[in-house]
Amino acid sequence: QQICKWLNDHNTSPLTNLPLSDNKVLKLKSIGDIIRSFLEACRGHGQTTRRSHVQDWSQGSDVSCSHLRSMLREVENNLEAGQAEVDAWQKYVVEHAEKANL
Repeated sequence: QQICKWLNDHNTSPLTNLPLSDNKVLKLKSIGDIIRSFLEACRGHGQTTRRSHVQDWSQGSDVSCSHLRSMLREVENNLEAGQAEVDAWQKYVVEHAEKANL
């Protein structure tokens, strides 16, 4: 809270007194919470979907191998997109942490 008060009154770093390019305060804990929530949602969704398809298939459903391969490609694409999002967040956090340490 003291840092927020300082930033409301100054355009400089409270540590170095050097000018700041912006005065936004990052709440890194909330980013972690967002990532954890996202991963939990993905885990739950994936397990439910996979479990229901396995159950359908084991009960004689006419799920074809090509359909299963298509679903696997979709999962792989989602994983790649998720990894790209995680990479972008990591880069963002590192860049802002480096700025904070200047």
